[in-house]
Amino acid sequence: MSRRIHPRKQLGYSARHTTQDRWQFRVANGTPRPECKTFPDFEAGRLWAEQQVRLHQDGELASHKQAREFTLVQALKRYGEEVSIGKRGRTQELSRIKMLAALPLSRNGLATLRTEHFAQLKKTWMHEAGPNGRTPLLPSTWMKYYCLLHHLFEIARKEWGFPTLDNPLSRQSKPRLNNERNRRLTDDEYQLIVQEAQSRLQSCCDANPYFLYFFNFSIHCPQRRNELLTRKWADINWKERSLRIPNGKTGYRVAPILPEALKILGQMREQFKPVSPKERIFPMTANAVHMIWNDIKKKLNLENLHWHDLRHEGCSRAAKMLNFDIAKLQKVSGHKSLSQLIRYVNYNMNDVHEAVDKINQPVQEPSTHNINLTPQLLAESLNLLLENKRQNFTQGQTPTATTNNIPSIQPNTKDHSEPLRH
Repeated sequence: MSRRIHPRKQLGYSARHTTQDRWQFRVANGTPRPECKTFPDFEAGRLWAEQQVRLHQDGELASHKQAREFTLVQALKRYGEEVSIGKRGRTQELSRIKMLAALPLSRNGLATLRTEHFAQLKKTWMHEAGPNGRTPLLPSTWMKYYCLLHHLFEIARKEWGFPTLDNPLSRQSKPRLNNERNRRLTDDEYQLIVQEAQSRLQSCCDANPYFLYFFNFSIHCPQRRNELLTRKWADINWKERSLRIPNGKTGYRVAPILPEALKILGQMREQFKPVSPKERIFPMTANAVHMIWNDIKKKLNLENLHWHDLRHEGCSRAAKMLNFDIAKLQKVSGHKSLSQLIRYVNYNMNDVHEAVDKINQPVQEPSTHNINLTPQLLAESLNLLLENKRQNFTQGQTPTATTNNIPSIQPNTKDHSEPLRH
């Protein structure tokens, strides 16, 4: 026989002890059908009921119900229209949103999604097949999807009226990132790429004449690809030899143009003769650079070489040129933190051996130590110096002390064979 406990009016819930030795709790929600749940012990049910009552009192249960009905597809669409559209990398992020929206998981409501759902997605994409169905994702690529979803839930909780929404990504473990690169462009690879680009210009009439200039400029002015592609001739200060980058990844900055890069700009100005300063220096798209670069790498069979490795190469050359002066090198690369700057400076074995050889070089004595400095030679040098002073006094105003008071020095002719002793 069940025992009934009357509803507590101040809390708004009731409890009933059933025949199966369990407790059933009912919470009034303002509708004819109260919310019911059964628990094996009274204390657990009481905590749940009081939590539901507090949600009712704060008016948050309605928003929680809406969060259960608001699907991830709808959230991704709204996030893309309101948040992603204002980012510099919106094209790439909108592509990721499209990938996530195509998942069966995205048909679920936001409040119904749990950490285990995204843990399974992470396992599938990183160990089996990625969103394209072929190559598994690298840890760095998965983190881009993770950050997108994590921020989506935070925006929904703070700005979209779902204050009770739980963020399932906040409890998910993150993979260890090991994406540090130390790939350098060798001299042989550089010569092969230049020869291939030149042969394309000679054999193909519609070859892009700007690619070879852009390739060399990216090494001698080690900025990011899109930062250089969007620059105009008006951004160059020829007098100060600097390049203005107003929309860089780290914000507004001015980067110095090193001598080789300045020479490339001068050659381009003579060849292409830009009409307006508003013209882009390199009128190419990022996709055009990507396609030409991949074609050249495929033809030359260059493995594990990315376009961004040219920035590593340029930073390493600039570091060697500036004797690793951190302040000046940071001005060249545009990095905000020292840790990121160190990742882009990759010394090879030749650089290390050159530095060691320079340290171990024997110190050469000054040239005066190698001269047999006799007393006669010293006297002749001093007399020549005094004669020059007399001429200077004679040509100028008359000094207080006459030049006749300056004595001449006679050498000691007793022994000219002995060197001068100090």
